[in-house]
Amino acid sequence: MVGLLCRAGRLDEADRFMRDTRTEWDIVARRTLLSACQVHGNHGLGYKVAEHILQLDPDDVGTYISLSNMYSKARRWDGVVKVRKLMRQRDIKKEPGVSWIQIRNETHVFVSEDKKHPWMDQITEKVAELITEIKLIGYVPNIACASHDVEDEQKEEYLRYHSEKLAIAFGVIHMPPGAAIYIMKNLRMCDDCHVAVKLISIVTNRKLVVRDANRFHCFESGCCSCDDYW
Repeated sequence: MVGLLCRAGRLDEADRFMRDTRTEWDIVARRTLLSACQVHGNHGLGYKVAEHILQLDPDDVGTYISLSNMYSKARRWDGVVKVRKLMRQRDIKKEPGVSWIQIRNETHVFVSEDKKHPWMDQITEKVAELITEIKLIGYVPNIACASHDVEDEQKEEYLRYHSEKLAIAFGVIHMPPGAAIYIMKNLRMCDDCHVAVKLISIVTNRKLVVRDANRFHCFESGCCSCDDYW
């Protein structure tokens, strides 16, 4: 029931349902509501849900990241600072975004904002090329997904180095034209990457499959199998 209400965007009802029933809701259900708050932009409820989760599990790294991202989207940098301070106090380490792609039985690993990969020059060039192409069909970088307190132009640059974009660019370089690309990622895809990859599936005429921390995403012809809910 919680999942159905969240998918329909009826988040306040989902929250009320969880509070009014006698069921002891586990963290998985609360994470479902938190994820829906991110998708639908209900940050007010999202803050409360995240804080409740952290009361139950103070070591839940993903919830700290989700809370920080919501503050960032709302441009509440004081909130971002508060979350980072809390993480330091509790010795919680933010897990970097990591994506994997396998080509010809060899696994290639990409870490967000890591520019040390031996193919980085070619990858950076391909990412720039793809970004230029998808901008022509409507892509606008969602700088709210960059949690750095820097100028907007620099935030857009950070978004280009998210691990799944690097992995996809590498796949486009090395896979035959039109071949499907399969990627694994350790964290939830951010909103910006989700939109970008949908459009990249159009300009490259490929099926792009990303398994993130929440689910499988099958991107094809500008659509995603998750129907923009993840």
